[in-house]
Amino acid sequence: MQVHEKELVNKLSWLVSVRIFLALILLAFSFFFDHQPVAAFDTFPADILYIIATLALFLCLLYALWQRIVRKPIYFAMVQLSMDSFLVTLLIWATGGFDSPLTFLYMIVIINAGILISRRGSLFIAAISAIFFGLLVDFEYYGVLPDLGDGRVPLADTVDFWSVFFRILATTIACFSVSLLTSFLSVQLRKARDEVRYMGSYVKRMENLATVGEMAAGLAHEIKNPLASLRGAVELLEAEAGRDEDSRRLMRIVRRESDRLSALLTDFLFFARPGKGCPEPVNVAAMVRESVQIQNQSARNRGRITFRFCLTEDVWVRADPDRLRQVVWNLLLNAAESIEGEGEVRIDLGIEKERIAHIRIADTGCGIPEDSIPSIFDPFYTTKPGGTGLGLSIALRIVDAMGGRLDVDSIPDKGSTFTLRLPRLNPSDSL
Repeated sequence: MQVHEKELVNKLSWLVSVRIFLALILLAFSFFFDHQPVAAFDTFPADILYIIATLALFLCLLYALWQRIVRKPIYFAMVQLSMDSFLVTLLIWATGGFDSPLTFLYMIVIINAGILISRRGSLFIAAISAIFFGLLVDFEYYGVLPDLGDGRVPLADTVDFWSVFFRILATTIACFSVSLLTSFLSVQLRKARDEVRYMGSYVKRMENLATVGEMAAGLAHEIKNPLASLRGAVELLEAEAGRDEDSRRLMRIVRRESDRLSALLTDFLFFARPGKGCPEPVNVAAMVRESVQIQNQSARNRGRITFRFCLTEDVWVRADPDRLRQVVWNLLLNAAESIEGEGEVRIDLGIEKERIAHIRIADTGCGIPEDSIPSIFDPFYTTKPGGTGLGLSIALRIVDAMGGRLDVDSIPDKGSTFTLRLPRLNPSDSL
C-alpha cells in the first residue's frame, strides 16, 4: 500500500469516529425534542431522525469491519462519502425538504471529498449530492414522497416550477464550485506538505552525510599515505621475488587489493569533501549524449540495453563538467545494472518553471523496495555484489554542492526514475 493510501485509511478511520459522534448527537437531539411537552414540537419528525441516526451508526460499524479487508482505499472513501450524501438528503427531507436549513451539509461532505480524494472523485461526490437534492425537491414538488405527518403544505401549492428549478440549479452550482475550490486548495496543500516532508528528510540526510564525511576524511588521509608506502614496498618485493611464482602471485594479489583499497579511499574522500569544482557553462544535451554513447558501446550493455532520448536542446547549467558527467554516468550505470536481460533506459531533458533544468533517467529494471528508498543515498549502502555503496552518496553530495536536487521514484519489479534538477543558465549567459 502506498504512503498516500495509508494516510487515506487513517483519515477514513478518523472520519468514522466523527460520524459516530454526530450520529449520537442526532439521537440525543431527537430524544430531547421528542419528549418536550410544548405543542410546538408535536410535529417534529423524531421517528425519522431516530432511523437516520441508527442507519448512520450501522454504516459506521460496517465501515469499521470493511476497512480491515479493503484493498482500494480511494473507492472505499467514495462509497462512504456517497452514503454521507444520501444520509444528508434524508436529513434534509426530514427537516423541511425544500425549506430545510440543512442544505449546507452537502458542502461539508464535498469539502471532505476534496480533502480525502482526488479532484475527479470530489467532482463525483458533488454530482451525487446535486442529483440527490434535485431528486428530493422534484419528488417533493410532484408529491411522490410519503407524508411525514408534520402538517406540511404540498410544495406545488406554495412555489412555482421555476422557483424549484432555480433552487436546484443554485445548489448544483454551489456543489461544483465548492468541489473545485476545495480540490485546488487540497492539491496545493498536499504538494506543500510533500515538499516540506522531502526537504526535512533531505536536510537530515545531508547533515548525516556531512557529519560522516568530516569524521572520516582525516582517517582516510591517514590510511592513504601508509597504503601508498605499502604498495611501493610490495612492488620492490615482487621485483626481488625472482622466479618464485607463488611469491609473485601473492604479491600481485596484495598489489591489486591495495589498488582497490586506494580507489575506495579516493571515492570516500571525494564523498567527504566534494566541493563545487570549477563551474562553467555546460550544454547539458551534448553532455548527456556523450555519456549515453559511451554507455551504449560498453560490452555489458551493447545489444541488451536500449537507450531512448527526449532531449530539449540549448539547455545550459553552470557546473563542473567532469563532476556533472560523473553524476549522470553513475545514474546511467545504475539504471543499466538494475535491468536483468534486455530492457530500456529513457533519458528526458527538459525545463521546469523556466529556471530549473531536469535530467530524468528512467529504467525498466527491478525497482527499489519502498522501505529501502530512504537508505539508498547512505554511504556504503548497496545491494550490488562487490559494490562500495558510495556512488549515489557521491552523486548526492555533488548535486547538493551545485545547488541542485536528486529525487527518486521507484516501483518494485517495474523500474526506477532518478530526477536530477539544477538551476538553469540562460543561453545568452553561456556565451
